[in-house]
This record gives sequence, structure tokens and C-alpha cells, in this order.
Amino acid sequence: MNTKKVVFNKLFSKEAQKAQKLSKKRKVAFSVVQNAQTEYDALQDLEGELYSATEMLAEFHDKYIEARNILDSIVMDLSLTSLGDTVSTLSSALSQIEDSSATLGVEPSEVFDSYDDARELISNVLSVYDSFISEWRLDMVQSTTSFADRLTYIK
Repeated sequence: MNTKKVVFNKLFSKEAQKAQKLSKKRKVAFSVVQNAQTEYDALQDLEGELYSATEMLAEFHDKYIEARNILDSIVMDLSLTSLGDTVSTLSSALSQIEDSSATLGVEPSEVFDSYDDARELISNVLSVYDSFISEWRLDMVQSTTSFADRLTYIK
């Protein structure tokens, strides 16, 4: 009988009720701590990803600069040397063929079998070159600004 009283008093006494309330508070506090720990762990993972992204950005920047330099070189070569010279030389030769064939009273394609193809090739090459230069210039501007525009600062 005495044991029942002791157990009963421990379960339903004011001290026991206070202990239960404290226990509930600890659960709430533990829940908050657990949430904080989860967020802390997640933020540590994100920090690692941010460092990785920073390293990747530096590598990307170096590769981008290298690729841009190669393209710049190609553009400069096409602009200043072979493309311009070749188009000019071929256009001049076709003009001479036109003059000579007019003197002979024949069509230029009768004198030079690839005459029509050569005129079309010049037109196509100049058109593609103009498109390439336009896209290259646009890409140079967009590539440097669009990436930066996509970044959102969290501060």
C-alpha cells in the first residue's frame, strides 16, 4: 500500500506536474535546436558549394578569355588577311572575266565554268561573315552582362 502512495504521489504531485511541463518545454526547445542544427548543416553545405562555384567561375573565366582570344584572332585574321584578300582577288578576276567575255560576245560562265558559283560564293561568304561579326559582337556584350545579371545578391 505504501508503494502505491509513493508512486501515486510521484505521478500526480505538483512537482511531478512541473516536471512534465518542463519536459514539454525541453521538447519544444529541442525542436528549435534541432531546426537550428538542420539549417546550420544546410548552410555549411551551401558554403562549400559556394566555394566550389567560386573556383569554377575562376576556371570558367580563364577558359572564356582563352576562347574569346581565339575568336578575336580568327575575326582579325578573317577581317584583315585571307578573307578580304581572297574575296577581293576573286571579285577582281570575275570582273576581268566579265569584261573579256563581253569583248568576245559570250557569257562569263562560258569562259569560266564556275563563274555563277563563284559569284554566289562571294555573296554567301560575305553574308555569313557579316552575320558572324554581328553575332560575335552581340555575344561579346551579352556574355559579359547576362551572367552577372543572373546573380542575385542576398544581402
